[in-house]
Amino acid sequence: MKTLRVTVPTHYESQYRWISKVVFEEFLGVDYVFSTGEQDWVQIETCGRYLRMPLIFPSPDDVDWLTYESLPKCPLKYIDVESGVVPNETSQEALPILFGEPKIADFAEGIHLSIDLWGTFFFMLSRYEEVVNRRRDVHDRFAAVDSVAFQAGFLESPIVDEYVEFLWCQIRRISPNLQRKQRVGRVFVTCDVDLPYDSAVRSTATLARRISGDLIRTRSVRQPLARLRNWLASRRGDYSLDPYDTFDWYLDACERAGRQAAFYFIAEMSLGNAFYDVGEPRMLELMKSITQRGHEIGMHGSYDSYRSEDALILERQRLHVACVNAGVETPLAGNRQHYLRWAVEETPDHLDAAGFEYDTTGSFADFPGFRYGTARTFTMWSWRQGASLAIKQRPLILMESSVIADRYMGLGYSPAALDKMQLLKKKSLAHGGDFVLLWHNSHLTTPEDREFFSELIGT
Repeated sequence: MKTLRVTVPTHYESQYRWISKVVFEEFLGVDYVFSTGEQDWVQIETCGRYLRMPLIFPSPDDVDWLTYESLPKCPLKYIDVESGVVPNETSQEALPILFGEPKIADFAEGIHLSIDLWGTFFFMLSRYEEVVNRRRDVHDRFAAVDSVAFQAGFLESPIVDEYVEFLWCQIRRISPNLQRKQRVGRVFVTCDVDLPYDSAVRSTATLARRISGDLIRTRSVRQPLARLRNWLASRRGDYSLDPYDTFDWYLDACERAGRQAAFYFIAEMSLGNAFYDVGEPRMLELMKSITQRGHEIGMHGSYDSYRSEDALILERQRLHVACVNAGVETPLAGNRQHYLRWAVEETPDHLDAAGFEYDTTGSFADFPGFRYGTARTFTMWSWRQGASLAIKQRPLILMESSVIADRYMGLGYSPAALDKMQLLKKKSLAHGGDFVLLWHNSHLTTPEDREFFSELIGT
C-alpha cells in the first residue's frame, strides 16, 4: 500500500481532518486516506508499517480545552539536530517540543514518536493560544510578546515547516520509495496603500493645517515650502514632487528583480482609515497602471472591518466598482487588514464570506517572524464552525516598520536590521515557503529605504 492511511481518534476528527489535509495535500502533496478510530494516538500507515504519535494536546471534549493549562509550558524541551534524531538538512537549529518528549522508538512494525505533531500543527495553524489568551494591545491586537513563540524563542523559526520536514523523514523510514511534491519558495512583495500621496494636496484647508504643523514641529521653512511646491504641482497633474508617490520606482524595482507585487487599497474613506477615495481619478489611474504592468490589486480591510462581515463585503464591492471604472479586470483575490488587526475567532469567517481567496495579515506588528509557524500558504480554520474554510492564509513574514520603527524593534537602518530581514527571508524560502514582505510605498522616501528594499526583493 503506497497511499498513506491517516487514522485519528474520533473525538479529534474535525480539527485533525483539517490538519491532515494541510500537511499531506497542501504541504507535502502526498495521497492519503483519512479515517477515525477509538485508539489513543495518531497513526500513519503505509507499506505494512506505521508511524505512531501520542495525544497530548487536548480535544474539545477535554476539561483543559481552551484553558491556560493546555498551553505549552516554558522552558520547552528540544530535539538537538546534532543528535541525529533530526537530519541536519531539516534545520540548522534545535526544534522546540511544544507537546511531548524528544524520544523515538523503533520497532519491527513501525516507529513510535513521543512528540504530538498533530497537536503542535493545530496549536500553531489555528492560533489556538489567541483564543485562550485575551490580552491585547491598544489596537486590539494579540502581540508577539504574548505568544509562546516569542517567549520560548522560536518566533523567527518556521517550526511547522521544520516539523513537516521532520515528519517526512520519519515517513520515508517506513516507506523509502514514497515521493512528495517539490516546491521552490518565492519572494512575494506586498504594499499596503495607506498613504498614496501627501494628504495635504486634497484641499487648501488641509494644506494650511499641515504647513502650520510643520512650522511648529521643525521651526524651519524647508518642509513647508516642499509641501507647498508639491501642492501646486499636484494641482497641475504633476505628481513628481510628492514624497509618497513612489509607485513607478516601486514597480520598476520589482520588475528588475523579476517580482510581481500586490497592492492593497483601503475602500473606506473615514477617520482612521483612508483619506483618499478609491474612486478618485488619481487612484483609478494608479490601479490601471499597476494592473497594466502585470501586478496585483487587493483590498486593505478598514480599521474596524476585522469584526464585520458586512463591512468587508461592502468595501470589496466599492473596490470592485473602482476597478471597473478604471477599466481593470481583477478578481480582488487578496486582503490584508489595516494595522494588522485580527480576531482569530471571527475574522477568517468574515473574509471567507466576503469572497476572498486569501488573506495575508498573518504577522505580528511588534516583531516580525512566523506567527503561524509556517511560510507556506494553507487553508484556514474556523473557530466558529469547528471546520476548515475555503479561504487560505498567506502568512506575512516581515513588515518593514516592525524592524525599523522606534515603536517596535527600533533597529533603524543598521546592518543588524538588514541581517534580521535577510535571515527571515532565508528561513522562509528554506522549505519551499514564501517570503511575504510588506513594504509601504510611503516608506521609500530615503536612500536607506530603497537600498533595504532592493536588497530584500533581489535573489
